[in-house]
Amino acid sequence: MARGRIVADGPATEIKAKVGLRTIRATLPNAPLEALNSLPGVINVDRRGDAVVLHCTDSDAAIRGLIAQYPTASDLEIAGAGLEEAFLQLTGDQNVEATR
Repeated sequence: MARGRIVADGPATEIKAKVGLRTIRATLPNAPLEALNSLPGVINVDRRGDAVVLHCTDSDAAIRGLIAQYPTASDLEIAGAGLEEAFLQLTGDQNVEATR
């Protein structure tokens, strides 16, 4: 529920799938974030040490672009949105973090 209305109903797996967001994690120490952010399907990039995390709306296009530009990328992982990410996306409420 968000603002008194039901925005999603069903098992957590269905709710997470409805959002369609994915993350790609890869070890890629020297890749510039600007270049990674311009890959197709990527909406945001974070660096965590030698690893990068790409937040994607189209992980298939993003992973193809990543491998094409950075064939030395290693430790690749693709994961679906978590329940919290799905909630934020479905409710459009970016201030939930501040209420914790």
